Amino acid sequence: MEELEIIRRWKVPGIRLFLNTVEYRTAHFHSDWEMLWVLENPLQIITLQKSFRAEVGQVVLLTPNMPHEFRKVEGGCTFLCVQVSRELFPGIDNLVMEAQIVDEFMDTAAIKKWLFRCALAYFRRERFYEMEVMGHVSRIFHDIFTAMPSHSVSMDEARSRDKRNARLLRLQKYVDENYMHKIRLADFAKEEGCTVSFLSHFVRDCLNQTFQEYVTSVRFNSACQQIAAGNTKMLDVCMESGFSDYRYFTKAFRQYCGMTPEQFAHSQNAQLREDALTRRSIHSMERFYTEEQSLRYLQNLSFHEN
Repeated sequence: MEELEIIRRWKVPGIRLFLNTVEYRTAHFHSDWEMLWVLENPLQIITLQKSFRAEVGQVVLLTPNMPHEFRKVEGGCTFLCVQVSRELFPGIDNLVMEAQIVDEFMDTAAIKKWLFRCALAYFRRERFYEMEVMGHVSRIFHDIFTAMPSHSVSMDEARSRDKRNARLLRLQKYVDENYMHKIRLADFAKEEGCTVSFLSHFVRDCLNQTFQEYVTSVRFNSACQQIAAGNTKMLDVCMESGFSDYRYFTKAFRQYCGMTPEQFAHSQNAQLREDALTRRSIHSMERFYTEEQSLRYLQNLSFHEN
């Protein structure tokens, strides 16, 4: 089965839903609107402008092409994610939300009721479910955009954003291909034809961290991926992930997950290792639920419609 196949396909044109438990996901962006309903454990979300905590029960809306990073606060955060193509509602394509937590601007009880019904219809896939899902999403977006502050971006701003995102993708590709070796921002700056100073500010502005901090996060995730795959030789994991110093390797684990590499290896749940839908890559530690698992989770959810 292709990795993440359950969320790549658009079962309803322009709308995709999935249930996810995230421990960590490095800075990324996508061209769709993304709405999260936090169901278990809070989530730290880091965007270009700020870092904020989404509490259990809150609804979050992220603007297309907005770089963002997910970090667990306690245990892994489970949320329902709704991704909506920009093409579905062209009238809001040039809008940027001035905030992300919907609950700060409106009572979200009705929003969560429609999200719940929308998810049940999506995962049950009964007759005419596409129209039901589309109706719920349209109503949700209408009410949110009516209540929340937003502003339009000009064509120049849109072009600048696209240029920034293209450079960010090249940077991430460069790190993906070189993190296991000694890596310098100066080398990427030479490829881009710009100064190290410019790129240092660019990385900080886009990712809310330094270039070296970003590289370390990728190396950390690579180490986690290797440990989850059964590699118990910590020195080998250290070197193959690009850490040149074991003390720095241990420091990274304490920083990102509060334990040593050895403790992390022992903490790995056997069920998690065997779950084909658990994704541990150089960019994330997260678990995607199948449709059947998602439906069962939602049916057991202590959520009561008014």
